[in-house]
Amino acid sequence: MRKKNYMEDDDEKTMESRKIQVSAGGSFFIVLPKEWSKSIGLRKGERVDVFLEEDGSVRIVPAEITRERVKTATLHVDEKVTPKALDLFIKANYMAGCSIINIESKERLNSELKKAVKASVAELIGVETAEETSDRLSLRAIVDPTGFPLQNLIKRVYSLSTSMFVDARKALSGGDAELADDVVDRAKEAMKLYRLMVRQLMLAHADRTTAKNLGIENSTECIILAVMARDVSRLIYHISSMAKYVKGVLEAGFQFNGKLADLMSKIFDLTQKMIEDAFRAFMERDAELANEVMGNMDRIRELDEIITTEIFETVKDVREAIRLTSILREVRRVAGYTVAVADDTVFNETIRFSSRPA
Repeated sequence: MRKKNYMEDDDEKTMESRKIQVSAGGSFFIVLPKEWSKSIGLRKGERVDVFLEEDGSVRIVPAEITRERVKTATLHVDEKVTPKALDLFIKANYMAGCSIINIESKERLNSELKKAVKASVAELIGVETAEETSDRLSLRAIVDPTGFPLQNLIKRVYSLSTSMFVDARKALSGGDAELADDVVDRAKEAMKLYRLMVRQLMLAHADRTTAKNLGIENSTECIILAVMARDVSRLIYHISSMAKYVKGVLEAGFQFNGKLADLMSKIFDLTQKMIEDAFRAFMERDAELANEVMGNMDRIRELDEIITTEIFETVKDVREAIRLTSILREVRRVAGYTVAVADDTVFNETIRFSSRPA
């Protein structure tokens, strides 16, 4: 019995060994397996695109596939599909790189589901309704990947994250509940950028030309950037959550005593610096600065403990004390995600250094 190749499954081989042959003119060529050629519809005289991959391998793709790479997702709606599930389907497929997202039903799409679709579209960059009938909605992503280089997106998210944190802090110190609300609203814009970042990375991972146009060096960097985008989305979430708690404290009419205000100012100052340094370290590939960010977390924990003790010793109203510790908890979590971004920087630089030729 022939030994099964490790690259085979029960139905089909996924690896073949071929000898390199040389034509009379000196060109190198190989013969493609007949079964493979048939299965992907290759015919005599047709063109294929040949790609040299970063690991030294060669990838051959039918030219037709390269030209017509349009990813489509379709959801068939029934009475069990909720607006929330519909929202998740649309956003997940947008982030996965789909160009067309169809929502179809055997019956008429009810108004609640149509509203959910339009609400989802409003939270995505570069998506429009291409077709709408009583039983079908077709969405098309019209955003050009090359129009949003990853470095530019990271800079925009950095600017937005920093301004959100600064303004949440100002809202607390200045007693401005309206400014706290504004911070929460800006989080929605930041999440739009996050979803676009993930979409760009998925497209880059699938196509080397797109990756090059976006400024991505290799597939490993795609993975690291995706992890970084996820960490940034959590950082944004906790800044938004912090702003919500700030609004609650302000609406309750709480007044800080001098010592507590000074302590809160210290943890705000350090966290703000960590946000700025973490993004700068990532964009400038500065592993030393990233390590400084990570080293600051010990001081954050120390301040957290001191401030928590001060709150429960000086704030007599239990509900007010809980609101204040909730703000403190979110600040600590924001700092924690700056450490995650810094860690992404160190990992990225480690991979880049280790992959360089000796």
